Amino acid sequence: MGTRASSKAQDATSVLQAPVRQCEQAVEAQYYQGDLLEEYKSNPLISALGPLWDSKSILRALCVPVACSDGERCRTEEYRMNAIGRLSRLVVPVPAHLDIVNTVQMIVRQHYVDQKISDGGGAGVYERYQCAHNGQLVPIYPHKRSHAYCAGIFGLSGAGKTTALEGALRLMPKVIHHSQYGINQVVWIKIDCPRSASLKDTIKLLLITYDDLLGTDYLRDFSTRSTLADYANRLHRVAQRHHTGLIVLDEMQNALQAVERNDPLFDYFVNLTNVVGIPVIVSGTPKAARLFRKTLRSARRISSHGLIAWGGMRDVRDWNRFCSQLEKYQWVANPGRFSASMREYLYTLTQGLPGIAVPLCQLAQYNAIYTGTETLSREILRDTFDEKMGCLTPLLAAIRSENKARMAQYDDLLGDTLKDIAASVESEAKRHMYQQTALEHDRQESAIDATSRLLLLGIQEDVASALVAEVQKEFPGVSTENLSDEAARRYYRKRSQRASLNQRRDKADAALT
Repeated sequence: MGTRASSKAQDATSVLQAPVRQCEQAVEAQYYQGDLLEEYKSNPLISALGPLWDSKSILRALCVPVACSDGERCRTEEYRMNAIGRLSRLVVPVPAHLDIVNTVQMIVRQHYVDQKISDGGGAGVYERYQCAHNGQLVPIYPHKRSHAYCAGIFGLSGAGKTTALEGALRLMPKVIHHSQYGINQVVWIKIDCPRSASLKDTIKLLLITYDDLLGTDYLRDFSTRSTLADYANRLHRVAQRHHTGLIVLDEMQNALQAVERNDPLFDYFVNLTNVVGIPVIVSGTPKAARLFRKTLRSARRISSHGLIAWGGMRDVRDWNRFCSQLEKYQWVANPGRFSASMREYLYTLTQGLPGIAVPLCQLAQYNAIYTGTETLSREILRDTFDEKMGCLTPLLAAIRSENKARMAQYDDLLGDTLKDIAASVESEAKRHMYQQTALEHDRQESAIDATSRLLLLGIQEDVASALVAEVQKEFPGVSTENLSDEAARRYYRKRSQRASLNQRRDKADAALT
């Protein structure tokens, strides 16, 4: 017993002596007192979030343009191939993004209305208690919601729901340090549901994220003997201690396995909103939406603040806005505007899913540069789609049919396929650059061999090199043998022409004398 107690004491000492990592992502609190609701102004947790922004300002903030200039279209193929990779970072916000931004902002701010960090409400409790003894009946404790706010965002892979959700989150700091009150406020925290769909793994991932944000070591306190309850209780305390405003769980379709195993994953997060009072937003594919509807309590909680069905850019105005931005980013030598027919054709190919449209335009530009056409057209788009994205045809046909049963058959396959396409965009650029390097190496080797053959014929080295370069420029793919033969023919033809010219000059000189 003494040895075990000693080891525990040593562990505790080592934890205390371990260097504390700095909370680098925290910002020092500033308390906005402008045009806010009175309950927002008086609450440091809310006023620290800043003003309430109008829709135009939000859309501007969500926009993520990428660099592109006319001068870059004159650069080398290798340069342009790398520049096309910037397109993967492009974000074109549309009015539908405002739904998610408003939902996130409303949930966080309304959650903090009932949260106090100054005196814990003790003085108010005593005053209200005194009122009862003085003949006035008032509630001793203020009213609080029975459960925290929840919301669900569901849509097809590639439709841009995760991009929209992350854009909304980026408008708020992750951690705010209140030096006046001695706390770090975790405004929001986001994780992807692990593939294992295990509640224990999910809680571990959340605690790791807290540690990364705050420079703490909450996960270090656990041992191999720690139970699921130990992890759950610790997460409850950590979330409350740091006044967590929102927990976001993305990729919730991974949780299908939890249902099959009767894992308490869903019940736990319902409990998190009900007992602990931490708002939760879940996000995933339509399959995840059906999953939550099957659990009555989850469906009731999620619907407490809205269930957003994210379907890509179905509105023609949103699609035109997207295309107007996308057409600006062309690194082909002969860029052009996207005509109405081309926009319509691009929509037909991609069904308005940015996760397909952007990679398709990237791959099509690679193709246009590689083949030398140097312009985007319907033909280039079609050929690129057939070659690189043909496997998506049945999936997109299901989306086009708007038949939910057909779409459900490809739910998981669509997400995995889009990941493969994203990887192929990078590999396509590398493959082309490797091929160009190999071709250049072959041209140099061929030039050396051809020059060597000409030297054996008694041709001077500088003359031989110039002839070989001249032939290669006209015929880039010519073989070494043909290269040397053509260079030799040109040499002898030029020598013959010079000899003939000299003879005519000699005759002319003789006639004059």
